[in-house]
Amino acid sequence: MNKLNKPLFFLSVILLVIIVFSEAGSAFFIGISRQGISSPGYGIPSLAFFDGLVMFSIMLISASLFIPERIQGKIQGIITLVFSVIMIITAIGLIFYILLKLAIMVVLFATPIFGTLAYLAIYGHFDTGGARLMLSYIMMLKFAFAILLILSHRRFIENKGLVLIIVTSVVSGVIVSLCHNIVPSFLASITDGIAGIIVLIIALVWSIFFLIGSINSVLKAVV
Repeated sequence: MNKLNKPLFFLSVILLVIIVFSEAGSAFFIGISRQGISSPGYGIPSLAFFDGLVMFSIMLISASLFIPERIQGKIQGIITLVFSVIMIITAIGLIFYILLKLAIMVVLFATPIFGTLAYLAIYGHFDTGGARLMLSYIMMLKFAFAILLILSHRRFIENKGLVLIIVTSVVSGVIVSLCHNIVPSFLASITDGIAGIIVLIIALVWSIFFLIGSINSVLKAVV
């Protein structure tokens, strides 16, 4: 059996951390002011929320390198249980928050003349160029992360759950990109909100799967 290539594995972990920070819009981390490359709206920051699940999965794998399997089996279920509950509650709260913002935008846009003018003044200048550049940067890092992870140990590609969540992460980025580009730029704020909700719903579904799996692990540990 091939041994884990730790340098490549930890490099993939570093890339994943960079991805999450970049999606969250940390101007300090990417070293560029928000007037340059930015992550506007809700779509890209919602990717950070989902990729937090990916990062959590990778961190559990990383923990297995330092924590004995006997101990890890007992605490992993509890940690995943707490984490998944927090993610579910947060996802639901964010979905309702974005729904409220989306409703305001739609009502303003659909209320001529002053409502439409107010929408255009407040929300009609979505930075599609900056978002496109940021998404390209993020997708490039995601592919590099996936390649390094596979090169670090081929067994990772046999982990169907891990592969599926990484593929879902890439697909989520494509969804956000499509929502930014299928409409004129003055409507992109609305479709960006829709993209954010879609990504958060996907994250919510995955968090529920995490919760179910953690409950099973806790029950096995107790029994």
